[in-house]
Amino acid sequence: MGRSRLIFLSRFLAIAVSFVQSSSTQVCAQNITLDGSLGTTGTLTGTNYTIPQSVGQTVGNNLFHSFGKFNLNSNEAAIFQSNPNIENVLSRVTGGNQSFIDGLIRTNSGVNLFLINPSGIIFGQNARLDVGGSFIASTANSLKFDDQSEFSTINPQQMSLLSIQVPIGLQYGKNQPAEITLQGQTDSELRVASGSSLIFAGGKIDINQFKLFAPGGRIELVGLASEGAVDVKVNGTDVSLSLPDKIARADVSLNNAELNTTADGGGDIKIDARNLDSLKSFISSQTNGIGDGGNILLQSTGSISFREGGVASVTRGEGNSGNISLKANGSISFGASSISTSSTSGLGDAGNISLKANDSISFVDGGGIYSDIAYGWGVGGGISLEAGNSILITKEVTFDSEAISERGDAGNISFKAGDLIVVSDRSAIYTTSGGKGDAGKISVQAPYFSLLNGSALVSTTSAEGKGGDIEINVPNAVNISGLYPIPVYPDDTLLAYSSIRSNASSGATTKAGDIRITTKTLQLSDAAVVNAGTSGSAMGGNINFDTQTIKIMGGAKLLTSTFGFDRGNAGTITVNASEKIDILGSDPNFFEQKQQRISYLSSFDEQISPASGLFSNATPDSNGNGGTIHLNTPVLLLAYGAQVVTSTVGSGKAGDIYLGSPDKPINQITISGTNTGLFASTQASAITLPLKFTTVDEVGDAGQLPSTAQTIPIVPGIFVEKISGSLDSTNDVDLYQIELQGNQTFSASTTFLSQVSDTRLFLFDSNGFGVYANDDTSILLQSSLPSKNPLTPKNPGTYYLAVSQYPVTAVSNGGEIFSFLTPTEIRGTTVKGGSLPLSGWDGNGVEQNTYTILLSGLNAVPQILSGGEGGNITVHADSLTVKDSAQLTASTGGSAKAGNIQVNVNSLNISGGGRLLSNSSSNGQAGNITINAANNMNLSEPGSGLYANTTLGSIGNGGNIFIDPRILSIQDGAKIAVDSQGQGNGGSIEIAAGTLTLNNGSITAETRSSKGGNITLNLQELLLLRNHSKISTTAGNNQFGGDGGNININSRFIVAVPSEDSDITAKAFNGKGGNVTITRRNQGIFGIAARSQESPTTSDITASSENGAQGQVSIEPPDIDPSQGLIELPTNIVDVSQQIVQGCAPRRGQTASRFVSTGRGGIPENPYEPLRKRAVINNWITLPNNENQHTREIKEEITTKPTSKTIVEAQGWIVNPRGEVELVAQVSQSPGGNFNNYSQQSTFSCN
Repeated sequence: MGRSRLIFLSRFLAIAVSFVQSSSTQVCAQNITLDGSLGTTGTLTGTNYTIPQSVGQTVGNNLFHSFGKFNLNSNEAAIFQSNPNIENVLSRVTGGNQSFIDGLIRTNSGVNLFLINPSGIIFGQNARLDVGGSFIASTANSLKFDDQSEFSTINPQQMSLLSIQVPIGLQYGKNQPAEITLQGQTDSELRVASGSSLIFAGGKIDINQFKLFAPGGRIELVGLASEGAVDVKVNGTDVSLSLPDKIARADVSLNNAELNTTADGGGDIKIDARNLDSLKSFISSQTNGIGDGGNILLQSTGSISFREGGVASVTRGEGNSGNISLKANGSISFGASSISTSSTSGLGDAGNISLKANDSISFVDGGGIYSDIAYGWGVGGGISLEAGNSILITKEVTFDSEAISERGDAGNISFKAGDLIVVSDRSAIYTTSGGKGDAGKISVQAPYFSLLNGSALVSTTSAEGKGGDIEINVPNAVNISGLYPIPVYPDDTLLAYSSIRSNASSGATTKAGDIRITTKTLQLSDAAVVNAGTSGSAMGGNINFDTQTIKIMGGAKLLTSTFGFDRGNAGTITVNASEKIDILGSDPNFFEQKQQRISYLSSFDEQISPASGLFSNATPDSNGNGGTIHLNTPVLLLAYGAQVVTSTVGSGKAGDIYLGSPDKPINQITISGTNTGLFASTQASAITLPLKFTTVDEVGDAGQLPSTAQTIPIVPGIFVEKISGSLDSTNDVDLYQIELQGNQTFSASTTFLSQVSDTRLFLFDSNGFGVYANDDTSILLQSSLPSKNPLTPKNPGTYYLAVSQYPVTAVSNGGEIFSFLTPTEIRGTTVKGGSLPLSGWDGNGVEQNTYTILLSGLNAVPQILSGGEGGNITVHADSLTVKDSAQLTASTGGSAKAGNIQVNVNSLNISGGGRLLSNSSSNGQAGNITINAANNMNLSEPGSGLYANTTLGSIGNGGNIFIDPRILSIQDGAKIAVDSQGQGNGGSIEIAAGTLTLNNGSITAETRSSKGGNITLNLQELLLLRNHSKISTTAGNNQFGGDGGNININSRFIVAVPSEDSDITAKAFNGKGGNVTITRRNQGIFGIAARSQESPTTSDITASSENGAQGQVSIEPPDIDPSQGLIELPTNIVDVSQQIVQGCAPRRGQTASRFVSTGRGGIPENPYEPLRKRAVINNWITLPNNENQHTREIKEEITTKPTSKTIVEAQGWIVNPRGEVELVAQVSQSPGGNFNNYSQQSTFSCN
């Protein structure tokens, strides 16, 4: 439809409405007539139409009237007269025309009025009610009574048929029921007496610019579209309807309307419709006394839609709020609209809020659902959304169940959908406990769930109450991702990330809630955060994920941190994935691009980090312990800067890290990339200890500009928690100069303690440029900076904090600095004036009185405290790969010991600069590294290896390394080291393996100034050194001393290439050289020898000292007794005739085969035996001439005579798995034999 047609239609409708209103007098020429069915006929006259009881019929307590027409102009009134015994006036309109009522309808006190016109009823803008009881307007055909009689508009009945009983039903015919329309203007209203009902039951119900009031009573709107009976219940002046499900519904429309039952005890409100469409309309039932608030029930066989309006059942007294329930067979949608069942004072509980739709539920464009307890002992109500299809919450929508009262618990918030739940575009779900009560639980159930674009699920406790759990049970997939831009300046934007948080804030004493996610596929990206932290004495919450696959990427994080002065411990993080865990750091360019696009001119910022991972930290000021991290999965990948971190910079112990478990190890672990790895650290920190809190009072006038602002003094150990002052004129503003530290979060708020009931707060930097402003509209928080999220100053230093009355605002020479658009938000500066500094203030405040500003993080003095003990890293896996500069690190930067690293695997591969590191950079001792590798362990490439070191300037000792693989290879620059570059001693290295190969690799326990560590090698087979490999316990250099450490080697063979300069050394510079001991198991040392000094052209074993005593090289001989195990050898060493059968005669045309014995070795001892494994073929040598004499000497030395052995000829040959040919005495005749291993010529025969 084109714009011109829209303009035409809007003008046409405006003209039509104007015509109807201006013509109302003509339509009502005969306003009220009696149809004569009850005996009296005629037209009533007069501006005020008095309708005496005598023109109707009285039956018991019922007064019946029958009209042909019933209309009222704007200056007219219909006054129903009745005796005191009359309880119900039952009136019908039978003339076939709709009634137009634009005047007053009045009855006596306590009398209910039923007005029935099946042709329709219209209420004009001047329509009013002054009825003593309830008012029921209906387009039904008749009223039904319990004695089966009817008061019909279609077939008027005789007086004898009228009933003495109260009506029990409204009967609608086969025709479509006529409409009821209320067409008003801004001040149009219909009101009934307190405790009475206001009911409209017709076809379509259309209410435009009308307010309906039934204080403490009932309002019902019923739209019907088919034949049937509606039950009526009359109890005095309380009248209510009940509809059978079989009756079709008609639409109900509200436009700029209000339905209100507020009183000392609020009344009920009910709407039954096909489609309920509400625009800029409000439905409210509030209780102000001891009575309970009324319930609100909105039911639809189609859809329910609210735009720019709301529904509320609130208590401000001792009574409870009512419940609010919305039910739709179709969808429920709220746009910029809210639902509330709050309790703002007294002992009352908040009511429950329930939305149920067979199709979908949506909340968009702000607004939300609120069930809060502000004061008193009330209990918060629950919030429940259930949809057959999807639930969508988007564009800055808030759901809040909050209990900050003395004892009340907050209500639970639950979402259940048949398909999809989406919370997006900086929408938030909160449940909060601020008193002794517990926070509510947040639960999500759907096949799919997405938390997108800066949205959040938050559970918080700040006092004695327990935090609420957050549970997400989603069979298919959960996605937490997306950033949401928050404009602050014209060209400046902050980014909000998506998050799930369960926090115990300062003052909390119990426990934060747990976060549990159960799903098939879980993905976190775009800096998303799942956080269960504590800043008080309360225990932090736990994070538990159970999934098939999980991917954490793009700077996303799982956090369980503890911070603050109390001893609250962080919770644990447990991730169970039955298939795979991928933790991927972000693309650094992504964050660089974001930061280039967004200029952080604001002094506060929650920084976005490119590191994805799992973090359990004990932060500065914290006395609590960090939490433990468990990862269980068949396949684990950490790459591109991904991290798993437990750390402490407070006095608490860092948590431990576990990958897999002894009974369920991980099959494959790959850790790859720079800044990627597992990190367990402890660090000394600059923290602020709480010593004393103080309040600063305004002195004179605090001033309005930076040049005249009152300065808040900095006193070491003093924390300013309150500023008290007064605003003593209509445009007064107080400005305070404050100092903010870089290691402290800051927040300021004016609350209900202030006598000024509506204040604003402003924050400016040291040059007077605007940073933040806020104008909360809630009673508890008049204004707060930063709103609900204390932040750390990006640039510590001087700032200016201002407080003003509403609506006074800050201006510069360019105009207003801040833009106030909607409540409870951090305000950004506007285009017009935000680029210039503060120059003055504009606007007149609405009231004058005292104020109190509550502060946190102001004037904190740092102190240095050592960190707690570092956490341990434990890995259970089949295969672990650490490569491309990735790390497993346990370090200490304080006086406490670093944690240990233990790896239990079948195979371990470290390459490309990957490393396992236990490090000390301060007084603390480095931790130990223990590797239990059932099979192979391979270290390759420069920078790769195992390190238990101390850094330059440290005092702590290096850690120890224990390794137990079957085969260990160190090559291409890789290293195992327990070196100490500080004052502490180097650690020790113990290796137990089958074979150890160093090919340009090294094992070192070297120190800069102290005693070198020890190296112990227990090898079953071989130590092989190639290409400048090194085993060293060297101590000291040109400036420092220290004794060399000891090297102990127990190996069957030690082999090196002489010219490749591979060394075993225990040197010292000023101290004593260490000792090198090669034990008695050694059966051979080849290519390397003990020497007094190292040489670049040979492979050496040394234990020297430049200036001190020399160490010792001790090589014990093999543990062999030459007198044991010798046998007498025969004189004729080889008798060919006894070794093989005679050859057969060759067949025709063939050459005979032959066997030649050429020397020792290469054949089995017996032709019936295979060659021995790794058989060595020995060359023949020439015997000296005294062969016979030598033989006799041998015989003389022989003490025992060998047993003769039978030589059996070979019967066949095989090719073994190494591709070698072996002769055997017997060949397997198995039909399943492998022809690649066995010859088809299995026997020799002569035929």
